[in-house]
Amino acid sequence: MRVFGDRNVAAAWPTPTDLSSLIESIGRPNFTDRFFALIHAICECQHVSIFKFNAGRKPEGIYAQSIGQNRDAEDCAKRYTEQYWHLDPINQMEAIDDGHLAGVYTLAGDIPANDYRNECYTSVGLGSRLTIFGQSDGPAESRPRLNVYVRGKFFSESSIEKLFESSQVLLSLAQRHADDLPMAGSRNAPDFEHLLRSKIPCLTPRETQVCAQIARGLTSEGIALELGVSINTVLTYRKRAYERMGITSQNELMRAFM
Repeated sequence: MRVFGDRNVAAAWPTPTDLSSLIESIGRPNFTDRFFALIHAICECQHVSIFKFNAGRKPEGIYAQSIGQNRDAEDCAKRYTEQYWHLDPINQMEAIDDGHLAGVYTLAGDIPANDYRNECYTSVGLGSRLTIFGQSDGPAESRPRLNVYVRGKFFSESSIEKLFESSQVLLSLAQRHADDLPMAGSRNAPDFEHLLRSKIPCLTPRETQVCAQIARGLTSEGIALELGVSINTVLTYRKRAYERMGITSQNELMRAFM
């Protein structure tokens, strides 16, 4: 197995449009397909799963999806939580307990338990797994994990970079979908405005309106038409809002909704 530490990445992925689409689909049936499609686009994975771990107890499945229409990922996730999680060599490693983003690359051949290897890898044609631990103040055993599986033995370096870059946002969105929070199904500006006011109360009402429209994916021209103001006015409110939030990009704005 190969262990990764923090990755110094700058890949702009997911895009603000990707994030807006995911946020709007939280709590809806199409969330799972959109979530999987984003990850599949960069590594052509066959399975994706997310588990929440609590030290010493069996994990809780948060998300599982396979390519196509089969239920292999769901079935494997169920078998993992019910029978095999304690046989996973990643759970027998020394704790990655500094709370930082970290990951472990596991090949099917790294798994000594024959039943586990066959049931969750060989029988469904999987060759390797990249596990990324979510960031937290606690030990690795209590942190959420994003698992991405491919048929072959290797992920490309660019895939690993992008997965690390996006994993915390993706884990947060998946958890919100599982919890079915009030933001579920947000599709219009008032929903985004309400959420933004709760997250960033220092914004003025007009700044909140502009940022909500940005979150919907509107251009500056579109926002100007929507609010009945000039493009320069939109740009001014956007600049002021970004300064208040200490951000510089649309991508960072979308993360404020996490």
